[in-house]
Amino acid sequence: MKKIKISIIAFIIIIIVLIIVLLSNYNIKNKNGNTSSAVRDIPTTQKTPLEKEKFNGTYMFIDDIVNKFFMYISQKDENINNEEAVYAVLDEEYISENSITQDNVLDFFGKYKEYNSYSTKNMYNKEITEYEGTANIFYYLKGVVRINGNLEYIYTLIKVDSINQTYSIKFLKENQFNTIIEDSNNVEIEKFEIKNKEYNQIYVTATTDYDICLKHMQDYKNALSNNVEEAYGMLDEQYREKRFGSLENFKIYREQKQETFGKENFVQYLVNRYDTYKQYVCKDQFGNLYIFEETYPMEYTLKLDNYTIMTEKFKQEYDSVSEQAKVQMNINKFILMINNQDYESAYNILDNNFKNNNFKTLDEFKKYVKSNMYRYNKLNFQSFDVTGNTYLTSVEITDLSEGKYIDEDKGTGGTGYVYTWNFVMKLKDNYDFVLSFEVI
Repeated sequence: MKKIKISIIAFIIIIIVLIIVLLSNYNIKNKNGNTSSAVRDIPTTQKTPLEKEKFNGTYMFIDDIVNKFFMYISQKDENINNEEAVYAVLDEEYISENSITQDNVLDFFGKYKEYNSYSTKNMYNKEITEYEGTANIFYYLKGVVRINGNLEYIYTLIKVDSINQTYSIKFLKENQFNTIIEDSNNVEIEKFEIKNKEYNQIYVTATTDYDICLKHMQDYKNALSNNVEEAYGMLDEQYREKRFGSLENFKIYREQKQETFGKENFVQYLVNRYDTYKQYVCKDQFGNLYIFEETYPMEYTLKLDNYTIMTEKFKQEYDSVSEQAKVQMNINKFILMINNQDYESAYNILDNNFKNNNFKTLDEFKKYVKSNMYRYNKLNFQSFDVTGNTYLTSVEITDLSEGKYIDEDKGTGGTGYVYTWNFVMKLKDNYDFVLSFEVI
């Protein structure tokens, strides 16, 4: 009897072990990508709230999907079958609704063959969740396509199959997009599976602050080269009113930048993180500043200097440094005004008596600067002295602009020539100061 009991217990243990092994094998298969109905056994539709995309990394790879789509349309590459590529990434429902075939797909999107650039301006997402995580994601995008100086706002739905690591693109009408955004909590989304068609595979790479600075710079430069009005609209409203006052003045500024336009590459950047936004400060090889203040990915306002409206970062630094450093920061500000060809701002910070004695008009000051500086200038502080509350600083100025503004009558200038300016400054309250310099 005892032996029978032992045999029964042993048999039960064997059965339990076999069940555990079978269950383990089942789980391993599912974790290795099995997309059977058991894995995708989730409700056919779900209602989930629409959220604004918060992560720059996600923004970058979704934005890149749309940019690739337009590149497949507009650019020939011997390694790419353009018709196959465009057709492969389109949503199957969209293909059916519009009678698109691989043979006619490039003609269907023919107006984009001359496209210059694309940027996503707003991005929202909805997710369908599964037992082990996210199965499907819907990305709703509002973007702008720039074509030979013209703008077109387009609305797209990017579907991402997180299990198969694939995606599809569907174009929406503006009213469809707006309805979804405005009533997002009541929009039902259906689960889906997207087959791998080679061109619709997802490749995600790490996104750095450098990448974001570069993306912002490219976005602004693309707007500036294709549609000046769009670029003007990117500027912080308070800043653009104070700095330019009108679109016409901004157009003049754009024309003044023509000689270096397209050559700008940022060489330094700084990221300041605040509670409600991130500030990307980019500096190009000519010393120009681009201050992007971003609330969500690619939703930013832009300032082109730190003196028209002083940044909090500038104030904090200014308050914490020595008198000598304050003088140097102010002279840097003066030179930035010159480099921006913002001669009026530079003229306004000069001492009134000094102006009356040397430059009675803005044009006189402008002519002097063009005879004794370069188009873009680099500073090297040489000496610093203090007399009472007056600070004396000698500065060497060298070229960042390939010899622009050479004084041919004096025989000076050229990329190797060094100008010396001797500045006199008095510091005032509230970050203010007055400036003069030795006139030669």
